[in-house]
Amino acid sequence: MYLAIDTCTETAGIALFDGERTVGESIWIAGRNQTSELTPSLGYLLEKHDVQKTDLKGIAVAKGPGSFNGIRVGMSVAKGLALTLNIDIISATSLEIHAFPYLNTGNDVCSVIEMGRGEIATVIFHQDHSIVNSRIEPELLSPDVLPDRISTPTNFCGTISSDMLNLIKSHLGDLALFPRGPLPYRNASDLAYIGYAKIKAGVTEDASSLAPIYVRKPPVGD
Repeated sequence: MYLAIDTCTETAGIALFDGERTVGESIWIAGRNQTSELTPSLGYLLEKHDVQKTDLKGIAVAKGPGSFNGIRVGMSVAKGLALTLNIDIISATSLEIHAFPYLNTGNDVCSVIEMGRGEIATVIFHQDHSIVNSRIEPELLSPDVLPDRISTPTNFCGTISSDMLNLIKSHLGDLALFPRGPLPYRNASDLAYIGYAKIKAGVTEDASSLAPIYVRKPPVGD
């Protein structure tokens, strides 16, 4: 059994994957309560599906970007489990998890998370992107710069406000492709699949040295 943990933003998620399908998943609005809510939620998910911690063979964790506290909570729990249980751990960025459902559409994918202070974290995944060998690092940009990076029809995903959406559409027109209706949340089940694919390909990381991606320095005192 494989576990996924994503607490990068106010929407938190955990999932169990058995190598063929998602066994269970929980997504909830944690706000700033990731610290108090993650461990009980994880315990409930394991109990609900009759899974013991010792049944886990690997863990996938979202390493950012997002909220400083949320990232730290998820990383701490995931690394602690990996070290205690002596099992594989891998990481993926929150931007990659957002992009995952769109990677096989034939178009590039631009994943965006608004970071406050008038800035965004973003990655453009090209059509040949490999989830197993991903080495793309997020950039911190002004939203005004983003349209200059797009020259072909591109699927947009992530946490995008209505103002940001209108800015992108006004600059890019038909080159900017959005799903119908509200942009979906990240799915922890997608992170679980990414993690499983990486582990099966022999791509794992060292739990003791695995580091988050903040894209911006944490506030003083955090």
